[in-house]
Amino acid sequence: MRKASILATGWMVLAGPSAVAQPVPPPPAQIGANCARPVYASDQLVCSDPLLRALDALNVQRSTQIDAAALGNAGLIESPADWFRRRARCAFDNSHRACLIDAYRDRLLVLSSLTGTGSIERKLACRDTWADRDLRVAIAATGAMRVTDAGRAFAVATPPVRASAWKPAVAGRPDGHAITFELPDASVIHCVTTD
Repeated sequence: MRKASILATGWMVLAGPSAVAQPVPPPPAQIGANCARPVYASDQLVCSDPLLRALDALNVQRSTQIDAAALGNAGLIESPADWFRRRARCAFDNSHRACLIDAYRDRLLVLSSLTGTGSIERKLACRDTWADRDLRVAIAATGAMRVTDAGRAFAVATPPVRASAWKPAVAGRPDGHAITFELPDASVIHCVTTD
């Protein structure tokens, strides 16, 4: 018995601290489902569903057309990797597939609003934390609203989806000339178009 104890102690000394389990690193940044090795629940569902797989491919294609670094630094516009991590939370909803469909449709509205032209920009006067900014808003037929600050992308607000677990990063509710923006931190910004 004593010999076994000495051997075990010697093994622990030789093995050192590396024998202790190391933490698992976070997953690599993704902007689309990894269908070659779908590990996460949302990736598994996307890879097995033709509609979700098509939405994912379209999202990846449009995301790569936009400078991801610029998106991450553009005020309230989620970077592709941040959106992808948030979209993974749909796995915790009872309507996992419906949540993913809403997530992809919302993201595609954001991306098309950033790349699209043709919407008339209007001056936007806001209260609260947006009061001293040089804001303009372009409202697309889809309801997506691209907000610029001194000519640079600042936010894209999309209409909330009723009865969905998916919530837009920035929700926008227009009412005539008034627009209410709901931000990720749950604050609300009240604005009006002035031209």
